[in-house]
Amino acid sequence: MREINTKYEIAFDALGCADTPFFCRNLFLEYRASGRKEVIFQNFDFCVATPGIHALIGPNGCGKSSLFNLMAGCLGANVSPPSAGNIAYQIQDVTLSIPGWLTGLQNLTLVEDGELRNASIFETRNFIREKLPFIPSLSEVILNKRAEQMSGGERQMISLIRTLTRTKRFLLLDEPFSALDHRRRFQIIPGLRDWVQNNNRTVIVSMHSIDDAIFLADNVFVSHEPPVNQFLAIENKRREETFNHVLSEEANHVRQNIMDALQ
Repeated sequence: MREINTKYEIAFDALGCADTPFFCRNLFLEYRASGRKEVIFQNFDFCVATPGIHALIGPNGCGKSSLFNLMAGCLGANVSPPSAGNIAYQIQDVTLSIPGWLTGLQNLTLVEDGELRNASIFETRNFIREKLPFIPSLSEVILNKRAEQMSGGERQMISLIRTLTRTKRFLLLDEPFSALDHRRRFQIIPGLRDWVQNNNRTVIVSMHSIDDAIFLADNVFVSHEPPVNQFLAIENKRREETFNHVLSEEANHVRQNIMDALQ
């Protein structure tokens, strides 16, 4: 398939399928602006088929968000993969994903395919406490705030909850912890790992923090400056699920492999 317009040229042999939406073969993507062209992907193959958490790390501009937008059907209507409807996508810019004029509660309960559809504040807080206990407690004050009145971290937590409560097997999380402090990240990550495993979800997370990726993911994919033709896949073996894993000998080996790949 090939499409050319004023903003981009894109071509691929295959893109997504019902059971494996995180899949593309022979992808080419070129952006066009002000008479200039930039090739992001060329002869690029990618596939994530196993449940679990898979981290994607790479420099700015290497195509992480472009790949997410493509797989979620957000790049262009004519290139939307048939599997896009099976994916819940937390985009990087929470000012776009969480409308500022809606309250925190409305942003969670007005989602068509969300488990909190039309829930009250009481029901919402109980659901988060029972089903997502790793999410820091959200007070009634936060849930009653308009999103435009929230801090960046509060807004990002609302965005993460909104994504996790959608009834989808496949999730794309684009820098979901970038506005959260270390304490909240260390609180959320181990619980998110348990939640993904218990619910048999397949998740790809874009991030810049190597330690967060080692703490969170089963595998780490490392990209490089464009044009990108492949990601380096690094298995993140672990002997324990606590933060001590980040300090282990195995983690140091993974960390060095990631740093070598980024150079």
